[in-house]
Formats: sequence, structure tokens, C-alpha cells
Amino acid sequence: MAEDMPVFELLADDGNLVGESPLWDPRSGVLWWVDGPSCRLFQLDPRRREKVSYSLGHPIAGIALHAEGGLLLSGGGFLRHWRGPGDAQVLAHDASWNFNDIVVDPQGRLLAGTAYWRHARMLRPGYLLIFEANGSVRVADEGILMSNGLAFSPDSRALYYTDSAARRIYAYDYDLRTGTPSNRRILVQVSQEEGLPDGLAVATDGSLWSAQWFGQQVVRYSPRGEVIQRYATPVAQVSSVAFGGAKLDELFVTSAADATESDLAPTDYDYARAPRGGQLWRFRAPLAGLAEHPCQLSPAAAS
Repeated sequence: MAEDMPVFELLADDGNLVGESPLWDPRSGVLWWVDGPSCRLFQLDPRRREKVSYSLGHPIAGIALHAEGGLLLSGGGFLRHWRGPGDAQVLAHDASWNFNDIVVDPQGRLLAGTAYWRHARMLRPGYLLIFEANGSVRVADEGILMSNGLAFSPDSRALYYTDSAARRIYAYDYDLRTGTPSNRRILVQVSQEEGLPDGLAVATDGSLWSAQWFGQQVVRYSPRGEVIQRYATPVAQVSSVAFGGAKLDELFVTSAADATESDLAPTDYDYARAPRGGQLWRFRAPLAGLAEHPCQLSPAAAS
């Protein structure tokens, strides 16, 4: 169970079925996140407590900054460059893709995991795709049961990739020059009673901060996969985390109200009694996180 209970501040309570993919935007000082099942994108200015919700009308799972302004949105089999309501351009589309979490490397490449689940059952394993700025795409890894959190080490020489259904966080060697991950190994193995590792963020000291769905906690791991600290959260279904704020020392935490029963849950998990979630939370972290990189995928790649 979680050890420490920091002071969690409730920032938004929209009953998100699956609130996820929090992203700090230093250009405007706002936090973005999504509720995938409702196809909604949220924007929050935490200083003014001003929140805006956008109904997009299409699936949305991952978000990233775009180098030309706006956001890169992934969802279903689409990658879109979104600049605001009514201003979105398809950059890439393939019906065989079903995106989940994404991350951008320092060269502006987009790394995107795919997941194929329906009614809490896996249809087939997913894979890791890498998109170059010119729109070319390649499969970097496969056999991932449930793609989730992706993040880089501070020097970008290690890539971390969460497979929630396997309860693992993988580490890869990463060649930034070629954008090639290699030497996949298990960094963290989570027990069923702890929950599922989900969204992921990395701090300046190289520690990994992992949201644990069902586990009612955020776990901080060393770069060697050792538990440094467990932070108890107000809700059980913690979906993702992101560092933000002016000094990147605020940890934003998304959660999920979804009540879909799963064989992956801990054996004693009570859906009726558990404080599942659906809110956005924040607490002051003991150190700063890493800034996100903007995606360079060009609108010209749509052709």
C-alpha cells in the first residue's frame, strides 16, 4: 500500500470516465488532459482556475505539443494537428492503428503505443510506432499487451514504456541519432495486488513516477527500478501523471471513474466501494520534472 499522503489539491471534478494524458504547456502556462470515452479535451489555467472543455467528436488518447503551435492529438487510427476548435488537420491515418499514450523525443520524433482491447478483453497485442518529421513510420517493438506510459531519461539515452496488462515498465537503450530503441528489459514488475502501472513521468534526478490504476497511489522508482517512495492518492484508479507549473515541480494527477470490471484488478478490489476517481488533482513534488519536447511531424506529411 502507499506510504505517504501528500496534500492533494482538487483542481477539476468532471467525472472523467478515463481522464488521462496530462500535458503541461509552458507556452501558455496551462495543463491539457483528455477524457477518451467522452471525446473531450480539457484545458486548465491553474493560476486563474479557468477551465475550458472541447468536445472533439472523435476518439482521443494521447496529446503532445506541436512545434508549429497547438497540439498533436492521437486517437483511433489518426494523428491530428489541432490548433483550436474547427482547426484540425490529419497528419497520418491507418485503420490498423489504435493509439494510446504517446511521447516525443528531443529530435521531435513521435513515439506512439497501440492497444487493442474491447470490453476489458485484449483482441491482440499492440506495438510501438515511431514517426519521423517527414511522416515516415516504422514499428520499433511489438507484443505489448496494453500500451501505456512512455517517457525518456534526462539524457534521453533510456526509453521507458509501460505495459499495464503485463504489469511491467520496460527500459530500452535509445539511440537519439537514429531514433532506435534496443535491448528491451524489465525495469519494474508490479504485483497484481498493487494494481496496474499506467501513465508515467520522469524527474530531473532520473526517477520514474508511475500512476497505479487500482492501486490508489503514485510510485516513484529509481532508474534501476527500485521503489523510492509511494504516494497515497485520494482515489484508486489513478491513470497518469505530469510535471508542470512555472518550476515544473507540481505533479498533476488524472484519474478515472470507469467501473468496467477487469480480471487484471486486485483480487479484493471492490468496484462499488472503491473511491474510483474521475477528477484532476495536484500536489507539490519534492523535485522538478522534465519538460516535454514538441513534435516536428509536419502537416506536409498528410499527403
